[in-house]
Amino acid sequence: MPPGVDDGSILRHRGGGEAAPRNGTPGDLNVYIRVSPHPLFRRSGIDIYCQVPINFSLAALGGEIEVPTLDGPRKLKIPPGTQSGQRFRMHGVGVHNLHGPGRGDQHIEITVETPTRLSRKQRKLFSSLAESLTDKNRPITGAFKEKFLEFLHRHQIGSEEKK
Repeated sequence: MPPGVDDGSILRHRGGGEAAPRNGTPGDLNVYIRVSPHPLFRRSGIDIYCQVPINFSLAALGGEIEVPTLDGPRKLKIPPGTQSGQRFRMHGVGVHNLHGPGRGDQHIEITVETPTRLSRKQRKLFSSLAESLTDKNRPITGAFKEKFLEFLHRHQIGSEEKK
């Protein structure tokens, strides 16, 4: 099986089929490839996609994780302040190109996991942390608040003009 075959690929083996009548030349054998879905990877062309969960301490502080690749685990640096949905690319770690040299890339999408079933001590620690955070620590929240206030301001002006 050549590297890089995909679901729906057809491999042709010339002369590997049935012989033609009266000792004629054998026909071709066509093998239709079906590739089962993988539990960790999704393929698009020669690129591979993988979703990796991390805890939000790692997302906030940064660090290094091991991610699965087709060649086995590889290290990936997570920068401080990584957001859920952020994507990273590992060049040349995807599927072999069936029709030429090289390989595709692997795209890793980070999912920041929020813990559940917290103990009292954990709740207290998270409450203290939440009280200490400001919009400077939470740029997405700060940007949302600004847009929301602008929306409210426009909506109020529009309501007053209609009166």
